[in-house]
Amino acid sequence: MSILYGVCLLRVLSKFLLILYQSAWIVTHAGYHDVSFTVFSKTTNEYLVYSHTQFSIPSKIFLRINNRNKQSLQVGSTYRARLKLWPYCALYNQGLLRMSYLAWPIIVEGQIDEIYTHYKASYFERIKNIRLEIINKMPNESAGQLIKGVLFGERISIQKLNILFEKTGTSHLLAISGIHISMIALQFKQSKYLRMISVWGYIMIAFMPISGIRAGIMTTVRMVYPRLSLLKVFINTILLHLIYDPLILFSLSSWLSYWAIFNVILIKLFNPRLFSIKIILNMIPITLLFFQKWPLNSIFANLFSVPFMEILVLPSSFFALITNFFGLVWSWNIPIYFADKLIYGLSFFEKGFIWEPKSLSFTFLLVLQLSLWSITLFKRQYLGLFVLLPLFWGFIPLERLPQKNDQFGVVVFNVGQGLSVLIKTKKHAWLYDTGPPSAGRRVIMPLLKYYGVHHLDGIIISHWDLDHRGGLPSIQSNYSAPVITSGFEGDALCRAGDHWSADGVEFQFLHPMSNILKAKNKNSCVLLITNKKHSVLIPGDIDQSIEKKILKRVHLPHIDVLVAAHHGSKYSSSNQWLSESQPNNIIISAGYHNQYHHPHKEMLDRVRKMHVNTFITYEEGSYVYQG
Repeated sequence: MSILYGVCLLRVLSKFLLILYQSAWIVTHAGYHDVSFTVFSKTTNEYLVYSHTQFSIPSKIFLRINNRNKQSLQVGSTYRARLKLWPYCALYNQGLLRMSYLAWPIIVEGQIDEIYTHYKASYFERIKNIRLEIINKMPNESAGQLIKGVLFGERISIQKLNILFEKTGTSHLLAISGIHISMIALQFKQSKYLRMISVWGYIMIAFMPISGIRAGIMTTVRMVYPRLSLLKVFINTILLHLIYDPLILFSLSSWLSYWAIFNVILIKLFNPRLFSIKIILNMIPITLLFFQKWPLNSIFANLFSVPFMEILVLPSSFFALITNFFGLVWSWNIPIYFADKLIYGLSFFEKGFIWEPKSLSFTFLLVLQLSLWSITLFKRQYLGLFVLLPLFWGFIPLERLPQKNDQFGVVVFNVGQGLSVLIKTKKHAWLYDTGPPSAGRRVIMPLLKYYGVHHLDGIIISHWDLDHRGGLPSIQSNYSAPVITSGFEGDALCRAGDHWSADGVEFQFLHPMSNILKAKNKNSCVLLITNKKHSVLIPGDIDQSIEKKILKRVHLPHIDVLVAAHHGSKYSSSNQWLSESQPNNIIISAGYHNQYHHPHKEMLDRVRKMHVNTFITYEEGSYVYQG
């Protein structure tokens, strides 16, 4: 055991030192490089790749590549290409732990300049072909997508289905876990070698998911050392997994997976009665830590769905998978039928109370976890209840932007190269712009939930550039709010002179004077927000010519917060605009090392001469203002 500890420690330390060295190296060597890489995963216009030739560093590294040239890269394929590389900057946002701190191992970001060669990665290609052959025989409806997710960890593309699992707290059903591995292992009781081959063969077909690797290592350790206690098996699994991949420390799924297993062991050791309910309860603190909410109906949803999955969906899915190799394609109808019933059953639990605590400090979560352990593990549960009583104040409705009448709050989200601003009064909320496509679901949706926004009165799209309206589809899938645009793409138009009031706060559009289809920078909606003492101005992407026209028509009040026009472009934020508005704070929403070089040096020089407090999102993260 001591040798294993030593090897694990050396592996983790060496990996971290290497990452620190690589981080320092890319800062001084940003620019164009010839890189050979394998595509690990992809999202909208982004690829996560694993490099082979490390420039001058002989080790692998994760890179996030923006494919602005729209070249189609295949997951699992290897390429040699010329990339423009720069240091990766995480999207730090208050309330978004996953994006801010669990993204650290990605230290390089880049853009494809030219692809030289396309190779086939033998392992990925063979596995991918097997998967595709099976998946193509399955229907693509909701039940079919559920089976693909359950068997192979495929990402579900139907948004309503993702929302259903999220609202019922059953997203973990889609993770390849110990249930899958146990069912495969039980088929080969006579030979532990066949068991290991079948288990790891299945994990490879599933593209080595973290939860699957954890389950595979745990099963293998128990096979090789059957006399080890559960706790020792658990510790050995962590050590071996860290030796295999130290970066699991920055994986959300690994934290959730190992924390669930740790609680399983505690409950089995101390008090296994009502096992399922106790597991659900003890996962509440870590769920709040990462997702800032916990659906109360998840207790009942899981009590229904977990046995249904274990008894009907999973066994029938594995049966269909095996018989598929013998040409019995019709066998997929059985798990599809059960999956359809599971989705139907979960729909009854979709609406329910969602706990979003007013405080999410580590102290609060630690006391909550200790209280739940006291209740679920020991016989004197009243002690845990006594400790838990002071925590019930957390059930007060969430108000992270507490407002009174005549007050408002503004949050400029850090969405990278783009813009998205939340505006909130006592009873109302609006979203000004939705950032680039990748920001909608990854950044804006979680942050709206973090700030307790359950309803939007309107979504203002300043103009039709992708970095301002890219996240709109994701937002609309969760909020049925009218879309206000400077063109004719939404439900209403913004036009100079339009104004309204809410909870004692005044809103007024200062621009545009007229509207056109697919409006560009000069036609941006310019929004002024004021109350008796404070004011905020959000001008979209207007340039100095439009600023001049607005100043001729409108006398600007003293501005407390000015969102810099066009991400700090040198063609915006003129001296006249700055002197007339006299802002106390200027917020520049821009992406680190963006291709437009925002914010521009000339613009920053103009601001510095005014002695104005300047905040850049890629340096400071999100910006919160309450007026």
